[in-house]
Amino acid sequence: MATAVRAKKTRKPEGAGAMLLAIAARARKIPSAELQQAPTDGATNHDHYLYGSRKKR
Repeated sequence: MATAVRAKKTRKPEGAGAMLLAIAARARKIPSAELQQAPTDGATNHDHYLYGSRKKR
């Protein structure tokens, strides 16, 4: 008895899925040395980093 193997049809992601894949692909290209220099306080002090205002705790 012969068994047929079907290839999975892959669809190209659309909309938000495609955007997230593109962002993830670019993020993987960031050197680890650069990522280590990134601020670790999230958005708490974004005004400081963008405009030079005082840092919040």
